Amino acid sequence: MRLLESGEKISHMFRAAKVSGLDSTEGLLLFGKEHYYFVEGFTLLKTREIRDIDHLPVNLHEPIVPSCGTPISSSRNKKAMSRCGEPRLCHKFAYEDIREVHRRRYLLQGIALEVFNADGRNYLLAFPRGVRNKVYQK
Repeated sequence: MRLLESGEKISHMFRAAKVSGLDSTEGLLLFGKEHYYFVEGFTLLKTREIRDIDHLPVNLHEPIVPSCGTPISSSRNKKAMSRCGEPRLCHKFAYEDIREVHRRRYLLQGIALEVFNADGRNYLLAFPRGVRNKVYQK
């Protein structure tokens, strides 16, 4: 992958959603040797296959953060909120820049982690049920 630092190998990969205010962006959280990465717009299927979220059929992808609306309108919302044509962002963070990591509740469920960086930025990451504690131990 061109997104990774040279010599970096991925040791673990998890589905995650980066939450910022009322917006959430689903993607993949990748753990390397010296950095961790959040790559927007991709998901990990049960077959361990990486796919672009915008090009998946609705029945193959269950969002981490549910969208508002009825089941009938949710497929329309997905198409309307699609980011087709926009570049996918990849956020890179060094492990040495992490100041603290806390388990958090999101949408009344214990599914999130908040990462505090030394530069003052913080990120709330939500995970599918049962995944947060595995990520916290990494």
